[in-house]
Amino acid sequence: MPANPRPNAIGVGIDVERVDRFRREMPSSRLFFSRVFTTGEREYCTSKADPSVHFAGIYAAKEAAYKAASGLAKGKLSMTKFEVVHSRNGAPKIRYNGNRGIPGRMVFKISISHTTEEAAAIALALLSGARTAPGHE
Repeated sequence: MPANPRPNAIGVGIDVERVDRFRREMPSSRLFFSRVFTTGEREYCTSKADPSVHFAGIYAAKEAAYKAASGLAKGKLSMTKFEVVHSRNGAPKIRYNGNRGIPGRMVFKISISHTTEEAAAIALALLSGARTAPGHE
């Protein structure tokens, strides 16, 4: 049977974060920020007028992507392997750097929204290059 050229949806995730949490943690918790956010994510957020809003949004996106993909690779996923990057027009994307042991390549569609108080994100996990999506054999 030939490989399915179209990606198969494998999960959806959503997360909501309070911006105040990140505002409180920023001055004192460098270890948390260095463990959770990549260098690129930290540079992106700190380049903004209110970094806390962007840290909360990126964290929500990473959590949503983790939730969306968790059904495929139980025990194999690592939050530190999820990275939010932005296209030239500012649209966020998830890059997952840990596809080893997964039957195909995980790709994500995400959306992030935030106010000064809350950030929310939704993620759709897709499996590209696999014969069939898990549970659809």
